[in-house]
Amino acid sequence: MKACRHHPIKRLIFTSSIGAQAGSAADHVVTEADGPRPITAYDCAKLAAEEEIRLSGVPFTIPRPVIVYGLGAKANIALIMRIAALPVPLPFGAFENRRSLLAIDNLMAIILCMDVVTYAPH
Repeated sequence: MKACRHHPIKRLIFTSSIGAQAGSAADHVVTEADGPRPITAYDCAKLAAEEEIRLSGVPFTIPRPVIVYGLGAKANIALIMRIAALPVPLPFGAFENRRSLLAIDNLMAIILCMDVVTYAPH
């Protein structure tokens, strides 16, 4: 943030994580009105970085994407994608848990638009 304050930047775009806001799950649609509830060290670090950015005086936008999927996905989403590609019917109707997913192409499109669109500081 020190470097950003000393150089003329148009806007800092810091990609955070929904975990900084909602932890690992929420029983409702999460909004900025919800207080942050990070659980993991990663989510706590993302929230701490967000706070530093907010205090810096540098123009910023902080998207908090949900689980991102696409070519080269890792961890649990890679497993889910492999299971979904199986040529057998899957019993997904038996599950009640829900996940919000975001395609990497859609995330990149919105980040690229952030460079063009003018946002009011938070």
